[in-house]
Amino acid sequence: MSEDSHLLEPKEKKKRTPDEWFMLLLRICFFICAFALVVITVLANMGGSGEKWHEGVRGFISEFAGGRPAKLRTLNSINFFPNVSIDIEGVEILAKPDDVVPLIKVEELRIGMPFLDVATRSPRIREFYVAGLSTIKGVFMPAEFVLNKIYIDHDQVSPKAMLRADGKIGLQSWSMEAMLDVEKSILGKNTYVLASKSSFAVDFADVHLSGTYNHVSSRHLKIEGFELRAGEKVVSGDIVISTVSDKLMKLQGTLNIQNGRTVISPDIIIDSSNKDGAPTHVSGEITSDKLVLDDVIGKQSVFGILARIRELMGYTGELSRLDGAPSYFGKYDLNVHVFLQNVEADNAVYEALSFDLLKEAGRMRISEVIGKDERQIMPPLILLQEADNKFLTFIMQEGTLDNGLLRPWLDNLPDEVSCAVGELQENESSWKLALSDKNIELPKEQYNFVQASLHKSGKGSPCSPYISLQEPKQEELKPEASEE
Repeated sequence: MSEDSHLLEPKEKKKRTPDEWFMLLLRICFFICAFALVVITVLANMGGSGEKWHEGVRGFISEFAGGRPAKLRTLNSINFFPNVSIDIEGVEILAKPDDVVPLIKVEELRIGMPFLDVATRSPRIREFYVAGLSTIKGVFMPAEFVLNKIYIDHDQVSPKAMLRADGKIGLQSWSMEAMLDVEKSILGKNTYVLASKSSFAVDFADVHLSGTYNHVSSRHLKIEGFELRAGEKVVSGDIVISTVSDKLMKLQGTLNIQNGRTVISPDIIIDSSNKDGAPTHVSGEITSDKLVLDDVIGKQSVFGILARIRELMGYTGELSRLDGAPSYFGKYDLNVHVFLQNVEADNAVYEALSFDLLKEAGRMRISEVIGKDERQIMPPLILLQEADNKFLTFIMQEGTLDNGLLRPWLDNLPDEVSCAVGELQENESSWKLALSDKNIELPKEQYNFVQASLHKSGKGSPCSPYISLQEPKQEELKPEASEE
């Protein structure tokens, strides 16, 4: 070992005395407090209403509106500490810079949240007031939307407050209210948060919705004792919504229709990931212990409430469209198994009915409907709708048809079906089926869907000879231009 090897030996660490530890801790606390004080001072002095802030807020509104031009008449204030708050007037969002009529207009907006709640993403609000918000037709819905005001109604004493709003959709008035919890800070100022269990009510023309919102956890929500009513049509019950991921939601519950005359229990998954541009996909099971067919099918059914809401929102016309999908089928893809018990239809009672429902865009397939003891109630049925047609292509495969299910809407089908092919057109209170003795030509996607459905059982179908592939249009046959 060399003479200098002692230099490599670790030096003995000097042990700190309790007083030295205390002084070190005191210095750390001092620096932390000094740093926090500097940050708080900077935050408290940030904000204002100058031209730079005015332009910054206007730019933020434009970016929030998807890059559309925005105007801001007045910036009263913007602050960051102790509350993150903004107070503005005269907001306009335009389609083009030289437009005179804005797409969206807001007369007043005041929002304030405690800084720490913003930093921790806690949904507590100190101030919330929006007045004079309006949109032209076609922005949110076909009808014009107006929000007169939305605000927090609190007497500064009660432990509960109400969030209230009112306005108009088209020519019809609407109003809303929901309960808020009130929390007092150390300084005695109130903050408001949507109660974990809160009652709510919405009125829109003659449609009424009420219930209790129960936020069990961040991924678990219950809507208890809800009631949706329009005239004599009533739906009530309980719904449980669970989010599996940001784009995947599970819905379970019990729906009581017409005061329990019909009871439906959905257990479905809603996938809105929209992979490759696909529409929202709904899968799962729908069951019922008792069901009256008139309660769920037809314009006089309870689902007429949804038609009423669509009508009030301006969705009129036989073929009003949603995201390019025909309105007869809606915009969702379906793959649902249905099992019904004690079904009343046209003075007939079915102890059990079971079938699968598959829908893709303008194509729907209802599998063979099986009753008690495996008895066939209805053969497989295919419904198609092309974008420009005001009718449905109707294809019913070979089998026995119990007309009790379809007689209220179709009265010209035989008891025994070899292959029923034709056009189905909607009348005021029913559907009229015009059977065809000619081949039906379908575009490629529709043709492939039909042929796959006809041969799903692995057997040949008597309908196959009546279905042919539509010849491509001339413009589709043109070769692409050469790049030379």
